[in-house]
Amino acid sequence: MKKCVHNHTKNRLTKVWRLLTCSECRQNRRADAEINTVIKAFRNSPLPPQGLEHTLKTVQNAQGGMPFSVELVRKRNRLLSPAYMRVYRVIGCGLIVTGGLAFREMNTNPTVNIPTPTMPAPNAYTYYYEAGVSSEALKKESREASEMDADLHNEKVHLPKYSPQQRAELLAKFTPALTRLRDGFQYDYMNPPVRSITQQMPHLATFRNLARIMALESDVYTDQADWEGAINSHLDTLYLGRECPKGGSLIAGLVGSAIQAIGRAHTQPIIENLSGEEAQKTAKRMERILAEETSYAQILREESWAMQASILELFQTPNWRVSFVNMMGSGENTANDSWTNRLIPLGLLFVNKRASMQNIRSYMDALIAQAELPYQKNKVAPPVPNDIFCRIMLPVFDQAGFVFTKNQTENRLMLTALALQAYRAERKAYPASLQELVKRNYLAELPKDPFALAQPLHYVKSGANYLLYSVGPDGVDDNGKPGENPNMTPSEKNKPHDASWQQKLHQIVTNSKGDCVYQINTR
Repeated sequence: MKKCVHNHTKNRLTKVWRLLTCSECRQNRRADAEINTVIKAFRNSPLPPQGLEHTLKTVQNAQGGMPFSVELVRKRNRLLSPAYMRVYRVIGCGLIVTGGLAFREMNTNPTVNIPTPTMPAPNAYTYYYEAGVSSEALKKESREASEMDADLHNEKVHLPKYSPQQRAELLAKFTPALTRLRDGFQYDYMNPPVRSITQQMPHLATFRNLARIMALESDVYTDQADWEGAINSHLDTLYLGRECPKGGSLIAGLVGSAIQAIGRAHTQPIIENLSGEEAQKTAKRMERILAEETSYAQILREESWAMQASILELFQTPNWRVSFVNMMGSGENTANDSWTNRLIPLGLLFVNKRASMQNIRSYMDALIAQAELPYQKNKVAPPVPNDIFCRIMLPVFDQAGFVFTKNQTENRLMLTALALQAYRAERKAYPASLQELVKRNYLAELPKDPFALAQPLHYVKSGANYLLYSVGPDGVDDNGKPGENPNMTPSEKNKPHDASWQQKLHQIVTNSKGDCVYQINTR
């Protein structure tokens, strides 16, 4: 057998390389292995008293019972022949190249075309945010102002221990903030676009606080029996809530709905005290406000762009999987020690960046197309793609669609109530049908029922009163039977039947049965 100069090298890397490339080294290695096996067998066995026969039997036992022969050794070493080794090298190289290409494909950053909106100049956002910041600073400094959160459950400022004079004095502290806010009403509004996963939106909380301040302002006007001033404070709140979602993502839309809920709260007594002219003027203004509201589909489109920009930024981060797991672990509702979270890093190893981004884009496009349909056809969001990254990143949108539809419904119920008040104040009775409101120019058109497929709100005149309602989330006309909250527990239903109990009982939720009746299912 020919000797290889590298056969006895001590360098391990050199040995491995020679075994892969040099047939002589492999043959020497196999011969050394066989010799070592025989030497080990002799060492573990007594001296052979019967010569060659016992020696072969000892070696046979050392080989696991297999007969020791040159032919068998050749057969056993055939898979390590140079020809087979070349095949192994080709297969190994193929696997390495394929794995490398697959890894490169999985970790290639996607290409995303995200538009950058043109911001208005001047932007009303600047005025609103400055007003909100000044009100927050005053709130921290003033103990009296901090007590404005006494009734946040009803989204209504209510200070029963304050006299009208004390309420007026408290409101005076917020006059500069309200003046700055209303200065911005003359300009177009646009939210700063969300294009980073770390981008904060502190203005949303300040806007909500401004809505509560305007509710306090309405209380002060009510104390003075200035009904027009009181309702205009509520409409200013509705206007702020309408502006809030413009150019914003889903969270901005939800905050806008919450602000408008504050603006609608407890407006019924004010509406009933408006003169015909005041009610008609207010209804016209509210029509203009609702005509320019941001649709749910538009909000979802911006949410899609914000999500894609944030994910792209995450993918471009070194060790993005570690950063993503750490980001999840910092959430308030994340169970850091749960077994599912422990498996997340393993699942992220197999995330294909471009495929995940495409899945998210396709899902959001389907969701946007669905959002343009009536509520009864878009109750359930499309199924989330079967991708671990999508299942973690994509929020649940079922409730969001309901929130926006309910907000639109209550806005239109309030608008119709304003027109009915204008009609009654001037004609001493409510109309026989809502069509009369359009004929007499109290409304430009009949408000549609957002919960219905294609029909207006329902109206029934009842003596000196009326019944005004939407069909509610179930889409069934129950002839004005108020809907109830089926999620109330038996203990909650058995509590004393006070005003807060009635409000919770008639709260409209996604699975409510019955209609959404004005003055009963609305605030």
